[in-house]
Amino acid sequence: MSQPTKSAKEIFLSAVDKSDPGQREAYLREACGTDIQRRRHVEALLRAHGEPDSLLDQERINAGVVVTAESGADATLDLASLAERPGATIGR
Repeated sequence: MSQPTKSAKEIFLSAVDKSDPGQREAYLREACGTDIQRRRHVEALLRAHGEPDSLLDQERINAGVVVTAESGADATLDLASLAERPGATIGR
């Protein structure tokens, strides 16, 4: 098997289009060949691509509810009071 000639970026961009895990795995095996470092780099890019851009993008987080440690009861959180405004001091 010859060494791969595609860059990690090219491999990543092609792999992102493959939604079937088996298909993606076969493609990575073929595209990366024996270059373990390139394969790990592409896999890291794919993992990062699959992560949400921010915590607020995660469906399992309900930003409007806080669970208190003492009672375990739900309490609502006013997100507007946490927003930064002109003149607000952040940190010390």
